[in-house]
Amino acid sequence: MTKWFKEHIPTLTILGLLVATALTMIIFGDPQPLEKAVISGSINLNGIDSKIALNKGNLVLMQRQHGQSDFVTTNLIMPLADEQTWSWTEAKSGVTYDLQSDLFFNGQHVASSNILTVTAPATDQVFTFNIQSLNLAEDVIPETKAIITGKVFIDGFIPDAATISIFASGQSLQDTEQVITNLPAQAITDFAWEGALSGQEYQLEARLIDADGTPIGTSRKYTLVAPAKSEILQLSSQATPLLLEETSQTASISGEVHISGPLTANSSVLLLQRTIGDSNFTAFDRLNPTVQLDWTLPNLTPGQKLEITAVMQVNEQNTATGEIITPTAPASNQIINLDTGLNLSNPL
Repeated sequence: MTKWFKEHIPTLTILGLLVATALTMIIFGDPQPLEKAVISGSINLNGIDSKIALNKGNLVLMQRQHGQSDFVTTNLIMPLADEQTWSWTEAKSGVTYDLQSDLFFNGQHVASSNILTVTAPATDQVFTFNIQSLNLAEDVIPETKAIITGKVFIDGFIPDAATISIFASGQSLQDTEQVITNLPAQAITDFAWEGALSGQEYQLEARLIDADGTPIGTSRKYTLVAPAKSEILQLSSQATPLLLEETSQTASISGEVHISGPLTANSSVLLLQRTIGDSNFTAFDRLNPTVQLDWTLPNLTPGQKLEITAVMQVNEQNTATGEIITPTAPASNQIINLDTGLNLSNPL
């Protein structure tokens, strides 16, 4: 019996493994493949005339799982046009990806976009290209006058008679120049600069000016290549309002939570706020992410600056944290990005 057992050890081992595998499948079931999910967004194309680009260029969507080193193609080819929308339908739900778009002209790789890190499913993902004339032939970007348009978003108190000035610096300018002046200041103000040159890189900056000519708020410098449209400059007013009547002393901050990644049962979004310098956040609202994504923080003092963020919870336990924004009341259109597969900040 002992001799027989020794001779059949390999066979018995294989049979044992097969039995163990079968029992595992019975107990735990077959591993379920991840569900497909969609990641979608748009293209912000600066520096190329869209009509020329559409005829000669295209974009290829590249992906890698977050943490890996090499990008691989998704085989999604997109027309090269400003504000072109795209949609990748082969993502896996719950998987975090790095996405990048590669730009080709006449079959030659010219540039790569910014890298987006996002968990599927997701929407509103924007690839930005700033293509300078030195990268392309002159017939693609002829050096002509070009227009840069956009909006200035202001949060905080805006005094009467305040104006907005736009300053630019870049290759075709001697120094930082004031290119737009005396725009009436509003919470959202449109601007258009028609003196840029196509294919040239510029840094734009918006300044809020009070009635005495004193700057009371400056945006960060924003780099782009002309022509460009729908660009956003954002600044916070440093002005302090005069003491108002009791009935008109309050202001609010409002916006939306943009969620990427899958939602599980019993999920909710907890909104948190704290005064600059405080260590602890306080909850001010809870959203059902399948129904509501907009939020409002009311009853604030005009000029009050806060840190605001959002936390994804499942059964009221934290699972992911969103980015922290720092608006000044009053303010609107404030976006908090929250990825269920990533921690964008650590507020708690």
